Amino acid sequence: MCQAFHASHSVSLFARRTEYYPGHQNIFSYYGISEKFELLLPQNKSCGSISSLYSYWFLLHLLKRRKFDICFGRHLKYLAIAGFFGMPIIYEAHEMPKKIKEMFWLKRVLSSDSFKGLVCISGVLREKYLRLFPGLSENKVLVAHDGINLEFYDSIASLKDQLPGQNTYNVGYVGGLKPEKGIQLIIETAGILKNADFHLVGGSPAEIDYWEQQCPNMFNIFFHGPVTPEKAVQYQKSFDVLLAPYQKKSWTSRDGKLMVEDSPERVIGNSPLKFFEYMSAEKPILASDIPVAREVFTQGVDALLSDNSPEQWAEWIQVLMQDRNFAASLAQNARQKVHGFTWKKRSQKILSRFMS
Repeated sequence: MCQAFHASHSVSLFARRTEYYPGHQNIFSYYGISEKFELLLPQNKSCGSISSLYSYWFLLHLLKRRKFDICFGRHLKYLAIAGFFGMPIIYEAHEMPKKIKEMFWLKRVLSSDSFKGLVCISGVLREKYLRLFPGLSENKVLVAHDGINLEFYDSIASLKDQLPGQNTYNVGYVGGLKPEKGIQLIIETAGILKNADFHLVGGSPAEIDYWEQQCPNMFNIFFHGPVTPEKAVQYQKSFDVLLAPYQKKSWTSRDGKLMVEDSPERVIGNSPLKFFEYMSAEKPILASDIPVAREVFTQGVDALLSDNSPEQWAEWIQVLMQDRNFAASLAQNARQKVHGFTWKKRSQKILSRFMS
């Protein structure tokens, strides 16, 4: 988004460093960003609360010294502080508040005189916010699905000849390995479909260890671990079909060990970035038939949407294996559609609504 905003505005990114970014690499090249904008990253090697306090101190001094035409972000506390200094603020929501303190800061942001608008990444999420805050003007709540950098995708080749496994058909999943991401469904599908290899890219060591224990004697499933953004694209382009399952499940802990539990009340309201990444890779997509998927895809035209039966998923994958023309059509239509979901178009939509 910073790169997209930078096409028409001067941009400064304020963010905390995390363990997900290897600091020895150039942050712009790491994320495939060509436009260079200002980075404001507090240089503090401390951890936990000390690092957090330093970040707030850094931000307070920054806002005392400089004025910004708009402050856009997902961090409620940072936005509330910016609003206190009179900076116009736009909050981007990817989920509903889960904790009391999140609700507290959300109310501070929405009630601020500096509040300009709320960006929700799906229509499902927008409706939930409007129900939760009936006094919130509909004109101030905009739906803007996640986006994609097509230039970055088009500059990267596949890893087709480097994939492990004995089968010639490769089914892929790229993303986190939390239970709600449908990992159990993938494992069960792989157990049915022995003539395809299943590859899961991403996840923490603890998550990988848990899932590997769920499929000890399966020889057609491979866990590749976390990779760089560039490597993730290479994997996506290497698979014959890409999976985006979502289940009402979550992690729990028992005797210090990870366990999976059902979460029947869980509502998937975010717009998965995975959808747009898969569309950009130009591979056929098989996804769970959830409301946010219906906002993006057209069943049988640019994706296949299915209930969460492993038998049904295996059947759909068999269809794609046998009908390569149909698979290619899905992939090509999805690729054509994703041109409407670039970061540039997303940024223009947001700016035209809240800064005009």
